[in-house]
Amino acid sequence: AGVLIATLSDVRTPPGKTGVRSTPTTGSAATQIKLQGSGLTAERTISVSSLPSSVSVGRRNVWISLPDSGELIRSNLRSGTRRIFPASGHPTALAAGFRALWVAQAASRSLAQFNGDSGAQVAAATLPGSPLAIALDQHDGSAWVADSSGAISHVAVGGAVVGTPAHSDPAAKSIAWGEGWLWAANGAANGLVRVSLDASGSSTAYAAGQRPIAVTLDQGVWIANANGHVTRFDPRPGQLRV
Repeated sequence: AGVLIATLSDVRTPPGKTGVRSTPTTGSAATQIKLQGSGLTAERTISVSSLPSSVSVGRRNVWISLPDSGELIRSNLRSGTRRIFPASGHPTALAAGFRALWVAQAASRSLAQFNGDSGAQVAAATLPGSPLAIALDQHDGSAWVADSSGAISHVAVGGAVVGTPAHSDPAAKSIAWGEGWLWAANGAANGLVRVSLDASGSSTAYAAGQRPIAVTLDQGVWIANANGHVTRFDPRPGQLRV
């Protein structure tokens, strides 16, 4: 069984729906356990039935995907109440947004949209390959998804693919939305890919250190490289440099 740790937040869970299972968590939500030798304090431990693939924290809940059992676990951040929802297609990557829960379904080569309250799948977008990474558009709750074919697609709430997918060669391992663009890292020499947010699918590849394998954003674009370095750069037009 995998074990995941989540911090607490002052939020509420909506009323439960039929067709789901509720499981109480062990111990008080305020219980703190010191992890020996690490200097970390575990505020809550969520035990799951099989190896988890991804975890994502929304406004009220933490979500966990279990691809081997085809399930999604939802645990309320405050109370610890847990519900289990079926999810077909071997669910892997997750992204909990304010309008939808996005779930990568590797077996069916699709990005599915789930209702975070009922736990029901409400839409799915078919992709050219198996989905590998998801990034949320914080403006409208839509999602960007990179798949094994090298495509980077924009999927609207409702499941429609917006415009022409961009392309990364090789396929992107990590994507992040922000600073006016969609960013992807694919592990190649020119492995940082900047994708336009319009529907054109246009993109530009940059050399950003040795083999960028992961990307995230906070006051600039941060890249993790295969050589063990992490670099940050200024993404503004005319000033793009590592």
